[in-house]
This record gives sequence, structure tokens and C-alpha cells, in this order.
Amino acid sequence: MANFPKTIHFTGLNTPVGIEWSARNLDVIGDIPAEVDGAFFRAVPDPAVPPMYADDIVLSGDGMVARFAISGGKVDYAIRYVETERYKLRRGGRCLANIAIRSRMIPPPRTRTAPSPIPRRSGTQGGCS
Repeated sequence: MANFPKTIHFTGLNTPVGIEWSARNLDVIGDIPAEVDGAFFRAVPDPAVPPMYADDIVLSGDGMVARFAISGGKVDYAIRYVETERYKLRRGGRCLANIAIRSRMIPPPRTRTAPSPIPRRSGTQGGCS
């Protein structure tokens, strides 16, 4: 996995998963009532590439949606990235990660003067080479 900052936003329970997967017919302990028929969704932040700045937060990155589908006493599970335009371009090999995704009202850490246009950077951070 890519080299994420060792901050509270990217360690422990916040460690990026970075994979999409699914499983059918999960083991169920006990019985699921017949009336339970539908899906439970949860959205979670899960950056696909490291942030531009080490002090960034996980909410500036990508997101995933997990789904538990329950029907006929069976449970299926799937987790997928939200396919935003930024995510699709990066996964397609475009180095869009060179653009910082931060509020224009929060200046980049290296300037800390006044709001400025979103900076571009070079190098290999963010999955680009």
C-alpha cells in the first residue's frame, strides 16, 4: 500500500483499506427473520492515494460505499470506491493527484498567508511518478 502519513487520520481504525471486493452468502450465526429483506449501506472515507500534505485529513480523499444485501436469510457484502471524476482519472493513469484538494479558504501549509489558487506539485506523492 502507498505511504500514508502516520497521523490519526490514516492509522488504526482509519487505515486506508484500498481494495474493492465482494462476498456472497456470508456465514450467518443464528437466523435472519424473513421480514428482514433489503440492504444496509454505509459510506466511509478511504483515500486511494496518499494526501498532498501530511497534515491533511482523511475526508479530503476518496470514499467507499459498503453494502450488506439481505434477502431470504442470506447476506451478501460488497465495498466499492465512489467513482468520482477525480478517482476515475487517477485510476486511469492520469496524474490528477498532483492537484491539492483543500478548501480555498485554508492556505497550503507552506504559505499560511492568504487564500490562494489550488497549488500544483511535482514528485511522486499521491501515486504519481
